[in-house]
Amino acid sequence: MIYVHPIGPLTGVIETEFLWGKETVAAPRITNGLGSQRLFGPRHAYNETVSGNGEPRTIVGPEVLGRWMIERWYVWQMRLLDAKKLSRFCRARGVQVTSSSGKDVERLWQMGLLRADYVRSDEELTENGLVKIRMDRYGRHLYADARRPTPRAEGFVGAAAGLERLSPAVKPFFHPFRFYVIQQLLQPVLLGPRPNITPISTFTTAGANRYAGLVEKELGRFNDYTRGESFLREVERANDVAELAVAAEPCVYERMFGGRRVPGLEPEDLGISVEEYLALGSEARWERTSEFQKRGIEEHGEELSRYYRDAGVERLEEVRERLCIDSERLYKDKNVLNLLRLARGRVPLGIEGDVGAALLVRIMAETLRRFSEETFGKELPEEDELGFGMRVRKVKVGDYGSHRLLDGERGVANAFMRRFGLDHSVRVRWYVEGYTEWGALGGIFGRYGGTGMELHNLSGQVVSNRWAAFESNLQTDLEGKVFSFVMIDGDRKDYVGAVRRAAREDRFCGRFFIQEPDFEFANFSLPELEEMIWEIAEENGAIPEDRQRLHEALQEVTNGDQLIRKAKAALTVSLRSLRKNQDWGERLMLHAWENPEDHERKTRPVMEAVWAAWRGLQTNFDYERANYRVDPDTGDTIEW
Repeated sequence: MIYVHPIGPLTGVIETEFLWGKETVAAPRITNGLGSQRLFGPRHAYNETVSGNGEPRTIVGPEVLGRWMIERWYVWQMRLLDAKKLSRFCRARGVQVTSSSGKDVERLWQMGLLRADYVRSDEELTENGLVKIRMDRYGRHLYADARRPTPRAEGFVGAAAGLERLSPAVKPFFHPFRFYVIQQLLQPVLLGPRPNITPISTFTTAGANRYAGLVEKELGRFNDYTRGESFLREVERANDVAELAVAAEPCVYERMFGGRRVPGLEPEDLGISVEEYLALGSEARWERTSEFQKRGIEEHGEELSRYYRDAGVERLEEVRERLCIDSERLYKDKNVLNLLRLARGRVPLGIEGDVGAALLVRIMAETLRRFSEETFGKELPEEDELGFGMRVRKVKVGDYGSHRLLDGERGVANAFMRRFGLDHSVRVRWYVEGYTEWGALGGIFGRYGGTGMELHNLSGQVVSNRWAAFESNLQTDLEGKVFSFVMIDGDRKDYVGAVRRAAREDRFCGRFFIQEPDFEFANFSLPELEEMIWEIAEENGAIPEDRQRLHEALQEVTNGDQLIRKAKAALTVSLRSLRKNQDWGERLMLHAWENPEDHERKTRPVMEAVWAAWRGLQTNFDYERANYRVDPDTGDTIEW
């Protein structure tokens, strides 16, 4: 099979793949016209005020966004990606880029075709258009990326051929919405005649010389297109649109996906002393951090809304309609996209393939709509009402009783799902005690699908106020025919006694799980926990010599609180963000998911609980209630 890799025209090579191997040959008679090796391609600083014809260029400029992302890093919900991770993210959604090394993404960034959301460098950079914002606490330089590519009279074929490999000391970071830029650059139907030498050409083109001529012709067409202003205008448009969606993401994420990721913040971030910080309990710290982040999101939204008002709703709607059209070009069945968008939690963000690509672009459009509605105080058409196959509002009302599908009204969503033989209602409600369990279960349900499950963090309310709040929840579950699952640590004897009492009095239908002595040590061995903590330390600059010090500090640890406390005491600098919170729970659960059995080949208790909950989604509640009860000693179900 012979094909032109999407980024091949920019590097000046064609990859020729035969049944017995692969070889790389120079592109026929197309020269790149470049001189010596260099780190960055032709580019200049971005002018965010006006374009060459005097028209407004962008709504939120890249320098503004970069400054926000560096100064307000804690408000963004979707994790930023380096070049390797963005490559894997794009490849999983159908874009042919190198995923193992990230070099294709690096090349696009070096040429200024793809802008980063911010850049971190161990050494000071003097590149035109990289605007230094500040230094971080580790002495690294942080830059906003305000570069633009310079027009090339000879075209962009081979433009990346002379680039040096990016130094490990320089790391650009990208929001997942930057996928849109790469997809626009490398998909032939969206950005002009990018060479599209299909595999069937191998069989339909007679002779190697004629095939080489076909390749040369296609590359020539691509060169003609990229030497014009329209190519660079499309590149800038794609980057501008991505920046606009990235800027609004923190303001609408919680409403769109039903939750908010709270980061770990240090005392100086919160504006309090170390003594005051240490005096707070883990739950109080989480609450303090959550409130700080919430205020930050609100302040960010207030500033961003001024940019939206300056642009006007008409201009923003033009941007959104183009996004909806681009989404539909990738995958045209709007009903499928609606169904996937209605999945709970972060599941829609993890969908891959062509449909995942279309859904992500559509989520960008929804992000713009929701913030525009908040800014201008008016209701705008949903995404399925825009694009090629636009739906009429009156038809939507007739189909499922409302013209608004994504506003979180369960009755409307259920009516839509029932049209396809699906049920969107809650079947299993999980009650956990603590933010580690909250992050563990929430992360796995969000990542691998938990439609029909709902997660509640009891956070001390189980035994407060004579169980009134919890009893009310359990009674609501029974009346709504919802299975109640409870997970608590064995070292909380008050919680354990209260849950066993509820089982004896037959107050719920479902299961409960006691983690002895706590979540960490019920499910993981000490060496496993030590290895996961060491991974965090390495990510934050720990050196190999620190490994033994961590190992010695954890030898006598018997519970999760001791584990965190002694690890932080041993490696204070590199583990300053470590705590029993959602991120820690997600990391633990991901390890359990990838390794469901322990070293003794026994299934981890948390995996038994998760699988039992998923079985509950398929179980008939009335049959279970009539024939089984919860055993107050084991938490399992026993025949009645």
